[in-house]
Amino acid sequence: MKDLTIQSIVSELVNQSTGESLDEAEKIIVEYLDRYPQDEDAWTRLALLQTLPPFGDYQRAVCC
Repeated sequence: MKDLTIQSIVSELVNQSTGESLDEAEKIIVEYLDRYPQDEDAWTRLALLQTLPPFGDYQRAVCC
């Protein structure tokens, strides 16, 4: 991700591993991708996030 501050925030949220923190991390990444849709690293992070519980949405991960 180009924005290291956002990357750090997302990493902290994912490390907390609560449903709420993962939802917030997803929201932040999606908003980031609205501004920078060509950022492959952000897409990869979103795809990996989709495979974690409570999401476990492998079909959405593949779409990312």
